[in-house]
Amino acid sequence: MRPLAGLIAVLAGVALAGQAQAGTITDWYGDDDGFGRGVLADDSFAWRDVIQEPDDAPGTDRFSSRIWTVPSWTHDLGWDGSGTLTGASLEIFSGGQGAYGPSEVLVNGLAIGSLTDGEIGGTNYARLDAFDLLPYIGLFGDSLTVSVRTAGSPCGWQDNWVLDYSRLTLSFETGPAHAVPLPASLVLLSSGLLAAAALRLVAVRA
Repeated sequence: MRPLAGLIAVLAGVALAGQAQAGTITDWYGDDDGFGRGVLADDSFAWRDVIQEPDDAPGTDRFSSRIWTVPSWTHDLGWDGSGTLTGASLEIFSGGQGAYGPSEVLVNGLAIGSLTDGEIGGTNYARLDAFDLLPYIGLFGDSLTVSVRTAGSPCGWQDNWVLDYSRLTLSFETGPAHAVPLPASLVLLSSGLLAAAALRLVAVRA
């Protein structure tokens, strides 16, 4: 290896040695097709617009009712515990819920928040909600069971709503938590060595 190339390689190795390697794991339940009609977050839609296709996950792209209830669904963490978990979020794309009050979201039986009201003045709206699971992730084990508890009417009817997808995203880092900056003295030394190597290369070619 030539001196100059070798020096550059060593310096690059020093610079990269302190950097963490980031990774992401994503687990989907359902598909991002807007209830089968391309409905976007905060769009209004009618219950008759919802289309459940044969390959849709059970309980998605179909309005629930007091007779047919959207079941709970499960996400696998898919993380072997190596490195440091830096983020854990759950996104739920749903619509039409909230006519009688907030719909509560539970993960492994633990309430983590509520869905945004998806029915205003009798009109259904699509909603995209995100929940930070990082504070709770140590309580869940290897999988998450998600369920939504809708508020019922005074006469006992359950609120109708539709789930398009649920997405769990984990972010993690392996290696040092932060990149280690090069000390100022090492930077000065590197500059001097590079200059010396360049001058030597010029002298050899001359």
